[in-house]
Amino acid sequence: MNSRIYVRYGDQDYAVADRSLDELRAEIDAALSSGGWVPVYFGEGRATRTELLITPGVSLSIREETEPEPS
Repeated sequence: MNSRIYVRYGDQDYAVADRSLDELRAEIDAALSSGGWVPVYFGEGRATRTELLITPGVSLSIREETEPEPS
């Protein structure tokens, strides 16, 4: 199965590449505890790399969408 991970930050969706859901959670936890940035991608088609500043009080959620393998 293919899966994609998305971060909803404020009112915008961002895509995550090259990390598992657990790796992303650990990265967000670390950034939240010490203040920091998390790299993500913005945009459809030609995605642009960007970074989110993770701080207390900012609305953030994570979702993983799984696509079944074609049969």
